[in-house]
Amino acid sequence: MLIATVMLALLSMMVPDRPMTGEALIANPPNARFVFFHTLVELFTVAVAAAVFMVVWNSRQYLSNNFLALIGISMGPVALLDLLHSLAYAGINLFQADNAVNTAAQLWLAARMLQAAPFVVGPFLLG
Repeated sequence: MLIATVMLALLSMMVPDRPMTGEALIANPPNARFVFFHTLVELFTVAVAAAVFMVVWNSRQYLSNNFLALIGISMGPVALLDLLHSLAYAGINLFQADNAVNTAAQLWLAARMLQAAPFVVGPFLLG
């Protein structure tokens, strides 16, 4: 529900009120369309990671493999960091940060490191 609300808010901010004529393309550059596309892709990845987390969390008592549990449960914080990254992206301007590009990049790197850590530790749980 939260993701749908955020997507609707982003759509209402980014969809132009009028068709894209020559003047509108000058006033609304292609970068705005890139930010819209980037946000949609990021929110899709957040939804997938959240779904993986929920499936593994609700089936963890039936899992005999700790590797799958570790990978699945780690997707929850990864989804949260990805959501924060997409909201901190430079074109969104949702957070009042001095350097939004740096904040978004740091959140993205933190999410990727948190996503990679279970894959490094996971093979030790297989045996």
